Amino acid sequence: MSRLRETQDSLELFLDTICNMFGGFIFIMLFVVVSLRTTTERVYEDVVTEERASVVELQELEIKLEELQRQWESVSERVEHARSVVEQLGSKEASQFQHETLDVLDELNESSEENASKSRRIAELERERLELDVEYKTATTELREAQKKLDAAHEDAESARKLATRKSSPPQMRSGYGFRTEIGVILKYGRLYFWHNYDGRVKTFNAADFHVVEEDSLSARTEPLPWRGIDLTSPGVSNRLDAAFSRFDPSLYTVAIVVASDSYEEYSIVRDFLKDRTFRIRPIIGEKGGLVADRGGSDAQTQ
Repeated sequence: MSRLRETQDSLELFLDTICNMFGGFIFIMLFVVVSLRTTTERVYEDVVTEERASVVELQELEIKLEELQRQWESVSERVEHARSVVEQLGSKEASQFQHETLDVLDELNESSEENASKSRRIAELERERLELDVEYKTATTELREAQKKLDAAHEDAESARKLATRKSSPPQMRSGYGFRTEIGVILKYGRLYFWHNYDGRVKTFNAADFHVVEEDSLSARTEPLPWRGIDLTSPGVSNRLDAAFSRFDPSLYTVAIVVASDSYEEYSIVRDFLKDRTFRIRPIIGEKGGLVADRGGSDAQTQ
């Protein structure tokens, strides 16, 4: 009986051991399965991530490939164009064109040098122009000031002349030859001067062509102005004399001509003109340094 108990205890120990090992094996299998599942999920996620990254990289590589393909095509076209140009440059026409181009470049170089020289000359002329412009403005200012002074001097002289004219008695030529009135003219400086202004039968001193040199209570000495009167030395003198004597009737006036020593040649011009117009004339020779006097009806005397 005792042996059977020992056998049963051994079997129980054996079964217990087997059960414990099977339980441990089951536990290990469960642990392995759980671990594999976790690892598989991680690996799967890594694989998916890597696949996604590979797809993006692949797309980028395809884009780069297309860009490189376009560049290659462009470079190929350029190479073909360059090859055709090189082939053309090797021809006679290209060689001739090259020589002509070089000749044109030489001409352009010469023209450029010539233009540069002209530009320098223009710059020099521009500087000279500026300098002359400054000088011109300065001279213009000085001339303007001088003109103002001259105008002031003319005004003073005109005022003095008018004052002297007002003080002097207006001369009158004497009447002669019956009903004829005598016109007094003077030839001097190659010019003809009317001694009086005529308004019908009224005569006044011609202060526009004469200036009073000196005067006293009985007389006034006058001189003709060299820039006034009728110029007898220039062309068209007959027309000017016609205009001057057209207001006088030859049947009513006689012309007394005082001829200065510097105008003897011009006397013949006036004399022939007056004879053609049937004027009576009375020539008076004016000696150098001498005086010619005329006393009018008012006893006023002008020399």
